[in-house]
Amino acid sequence: MLFNVNYRYTREELNQLFQASYNLDVEKGSTYDGRGMIINFWTEPWTAEARGESRLIGCIYVDWSQDTICLIRSESGFNLDDVLKELGNLELKAFGRKVHGK
Repeated sequence: MLFNVNYRYTREELNQLFQASYNLDVEKGSTYDGRGMIINFWTEPWTAEARGESRLIGCIYVDWSQDTICLIRSESGFNLDDVLKELGNLELKAFGRKVHGK
């Protein structure tokens, strides 16, 4: 499902979110996958054993011109709260506090 949102951050906070997603990449043993204007959240790291079992929970889309998360997508079997929990975990790792995540 798609959810239109308007979650404002500073440019520095958005950069920190993406840097954390790159540092904690799904291919490096974590569950994030940052891609330019999107951060994907996965259930499991992409280890050799779990790659086929890891499921996409959802993702956030960033509008860099407005410094906002503008869209959230949850995949089948997951909901908005699941994605917001993952966002909250990433926010804690990126800048030590939750802003819009749960």
